[in-house]
Amino acid sequence: MADKKKIKVRDAVAVYGALRGINAAKFPSADKAGLFAVIRATRAFKAAFDSQADFERDAAERLKPEDFDALMEKRNRFDTLTPEEKRDVAERFNAYDRAFVECVKPEQEKEVEIDAFEPLSEDVIAGIAAASENMALETLLLIEDACGK
Repeated sequence: MADKKKIKVRDAVAVYGALRGINAAKFPSADKAGLFAVIRATRAFKAAFDSQADFERDAAERLKPEDFDALMEKRNRFDTLTPEEKRDVAERFNAYDRAFVECVKPEQEKEVEIDAFEPLSEDVIAGIAAASENMALETLLLIEDACGK
């Protein structure tokens, strides 16, 4: 079992998302131990994912303008608005999105400690690739860096 490790929040979230998206039914059936190693690794990254998701939900709520519901109503009938109203709605949503990104980005760059788990072997990482349709090589590299031996 590896020691606890530190990883950037954004990477921990990406690893968790990739691991939880694996089709377990397609994992090589001969590698039951490998599948359970992946499950344990996934659990190790879940707390970081949940914490970041909570932070982002809270930030999204805190940053909403006071008239957010009215703004959403206008957005839902965007095609019926005048050009000036469309511009105003677009600018306000862009400002909201920028404020959200500015709030969340520093949090994503922080390091988080991941609970110890058994590092994944090359064979297990190959099993992840086999069980995951359309997983980008970049994602496999991230998994290997975060979870590999």
